[in-house]
Amino acid sequence: MIDPVVRFQWTSGSSRMDEFGKEVQTTCYTDADQRRPYFIILPAELEDEDELIGCTVLQRIWQYLSPDIQTIKIDKNCLLESISNDRPEECWLESISDARLPLLDSSPGLQNCPKVQYSKLVEVDRLEPFVDLMVHSDSTDRQVIFKYNPCRPRFLWNEIHILQLLPSHPNIVPLDHIVLADVEARILGFTTRFVKGGDFAKNKTRLFKVKWLQQLTDVLDYLHLEVGVAHGDIQPKNLLFDPETDNLQLIDFGMVSSASEYCIQEDMDLTYFALYAIITLDLELFPTLRSYDTAVLKDKPWPTNRKLDCEASQLRKHLDDWVKRRKETRKTGSQATIKKFPGSGRIEESETLAWPELELYDEEEEEDDAKAEEAERKRYKFPWRRPSYAEAYPERVSKKRQAPDSEAPDSPVLEKKPKA
Repeated sequence: MIDPVVRFQWTSGSSRMDEFGKEVQTTCYTDADQRRPYFIILPAELEDEDELIGCTVLQRIWQYLSPDIQTIKIDKNCLLESISNDRPEECWLESISDARLPLLDSSPGLQNCPKVQYSKLVEVDRLEPFVDLMVHSDSTDRQVIFKYNPCRPRFLWNEIHILQLLPSHPNIVPLDHIVLADVEARILGFTTRFVKGGDFAKNKTRLFKVKWLQQLTDVLDYLHLEVGVAHGDIQPKNLLFDPETDNLQLIDFGMVSSASEYCIQEDMDLTYFALYAIITLDLELFPTLRSYDTAVLKDKPWPTNRKLDCEASQLRKHLDDWVKRRKETRKTGSQATIKKFPGSGRIEESETLAWPELELYDEEEEEDDAKAEEAERKRYKFPWRRPSYAEAYPERVSKKRQAPDSEAPDSPVLEKKPKA
């Protein structure tokens, strides 16, 4: 079941003038549980730069909305002003309902990858936004992770390509299948094997071993110095424990970039913050950071709130030694870049990180409004929407639901974001 705190995902937003000549901010959110859009309209003066007000609105009132509601309007006092079954007028924001998906034919490098149609997968659970636990219909004993993100196709495009390019590595969860729509051969997402041990963000009681930190720094050495890429998103939720091998597994390659000096340094800094979060269980630090300067951690206490198989000082020493060694390696200038479409095994030659551009729009559509409108009308749209978790899995939802403290207010009052 998806955590309610992250259930509503920002998708797109824009500002425009309403029918009264006032500037309003329209933001589209995706309900990751039901995979459906909501449009939140706010006065521009509320300055909802971090999309906090819209999320708060949805978290408070979604269970009281009918299934057809699409638009929610909030006034300057953060009170519910109106709701509507229609999309906002003159709103061109793309939502999950009409998200564009790339054709498999648009990427020659993916033609030889294993593929499966979406209809051949059966949902078992919903783990996170755009991450589901599934089984193949013809092999229900093998669970897989289905990852998709129709609202952020470029991140998905990057991750699929980097996973199919990477040679096998004991600490990287490999690509399993590319998932295609049944009606058209459009890429919906991909599957990987399900690692039963879970991650180090949700499981706060698991012992952390020094060998897993060593494996993390080793796999980053491999990515940086042999493959030529930087991961870009090292944090506890992307570090899994595999009980079958007793190894650490690195996932989530959607933010991969070429291994520039800046990106490599960011990976190394993120590793420091990840270790801090794992040891102290302070998982709130990541979302508040605007930069990853490890100097922030020098003045902070590192209380050992997780069980370790060694002293916390030994883990920190390993990181310090690793950073020192990497600085010396950097001085030599020895650094490879990934081959475009390598086979298995070692990458022999140095080429730039590259794959086909993600093409979602036809040139004629962009140049001619009439053609664009006609193409949009005819375009195949994948039916992402699904029943709520409570409807899909009634046996998992408590029969005795807690009654709300009070009835749903007609105009819920929301805390305004303080101005800087």
